[in-house]
Amino acid sequence: MAEDAPDGTETSTEDEPGWARNLRHEAAAAKKEADKLKAQLAERDRADAFKDAGIPDTPVAQKWAKAYDGDLDPAKIKALALEEGLLQQAPTTPVDEQDAHQRMQNMLHGEHKDGPELVNDVIASAHKAVLEAKSPEEIEEILDRFNLRPTIG
Repeated sequence: MAEDAPDGTETSTEDEPGWARNLRHEAAAAKKEADKLKAQLAERDRADAFKDAGIPDTPVAQKWAKAYDGDLDPAKIKALALEEGLLQQAPTTPVDEQDAHQRMQNMLHGEHKDGPELVNDVIASAHKAVLEAKSPEEIEEILDRFNLRPTIG
């Protein structure tokens, strides 16, 4: 029986001793197993890259990920997913607003400034947010967020 040698030439295994033939078969089996493990590792690395990029586990996202053939850098995957509308850019909360929310939480847990000082901080945060607003819609959102709508009645 003839087999292909690693260099591509054909070798005859009929003249080989039994131990050499067994060794050749074991080497071929080990290579096959190594190739299988490499493929599994590559698939896991790919899945981890998409997970790290924040790609959701939805049918549409799975199809998108399957068709993706670019760089497996999570930042690049995420950028493309945002560009193609698969992901939504998370709205960021301004630092002043985060601070106001933290102060309110602290007040609820007994770790607070007195009433007038807290109210002044919240009003200052809301005022700054209104000044930084870029549209009337943003101002409306700020009024709702800080519960600053006047009540009539």
